[in-house]
Amino acid sequence: MKRLTVGIFLVLICFEKLQAQDSPFENLALSALFDNRVQAELELSDLQKSKITKILNSVLTWRNDYIEEYRGLAKAGLPADKIAEKQKELQEAIELKKGEYQKDALDVLLPHQVKRLRQLTVQAMMPQIAKQQKTKSGLLTKEMMAFLEIDDQQKNKILQKTEQLQSELLEEMKKLQAKYTDKLLDELTPSQRKKYTDAVGEKVEGLNRPAKRRNNSSPENSGKNAKQSIEK
Repeated sequence: MKRLTVGIFLVLICFEKLQAQDSPFENLALSALFDNRVQAELELSDLQKSKITKILNSVLTWRNDYIEEYRGLAKAGLPADKIAEKQKELQEAIELKKGEYQKDALDVLLPHQVKRLRQLTVQAMMPQIAKQQKTKSGLLTKEMMAFLEIDDQQKNKILQKTEQLQSELLEEMKKLQAKYTDKLLDELTPSQRKKYTDAVGEKVEGLNRPAKRRNNSSPENSGKNAKQSIEK
C-alpha cells in the first residue's frame, strides 16, 4: 500500500490533465521540462528556463516533504481508520497543491510550446503504456485505439503487421551483426583470423541469451526426458 500510494503521488505531480480530443492520453508530463533536450525542443528562453526550474525544484521539495510525512504515518502506530483519514487529508492537499504548480508551470509556456509538450508526452508515454498493457505496438494501447477509433479488423491487421516487421527487423539485425563482426575481423592478420575461426567455430543463434527454464526440470523429469530422447 505504501509503495502504491507514493507511486500514485509521483504520477500526480508529473502530469496535467488535457482535453481528450487533443491527445490519446489525458496527461501532460511536466516533469519532462527538467530535460535539457525538451527545453531545447520547446525553444525555451532563459527567463522561461529560470522560472520553470524554480517551480520544478519547489515540486521536488514538496514531494520529499510529503513522502516523509507519509512515512511518519506508517511508523506512528496509529489505528488503520486514523491512517486512512490522514491519508485522505493528504490526498486533498496534494490535489490543491498540484493544481497550483501545474498552473504556474503552464503559464510560463506559450500556446505552441504547450502543444509541442503534449506531442512529446505522447512519444514518451506510448512505449511505456504499451509495455504496461503488454501490447506489441503503441498503436494498440487502449488509449491510442480509442483516440484513433481503431476497429477490431484494423487491430488484427496492425498486430499481424507488427509481428511481420519485428521478424524482418530481427533478420536485418542478424545481418548487420554479421557484417559488423566481419569488419572487426578485417583488422586481424590471416593467421589471427584463422585462429579466431577455429576457436569460435560455426555460429549458433541465441547462445548469448539466457535459456528458458522448464517447469519439468526436476531430476526425475530430467531422467525421463533423457530416456525419451535416447529412445527416439
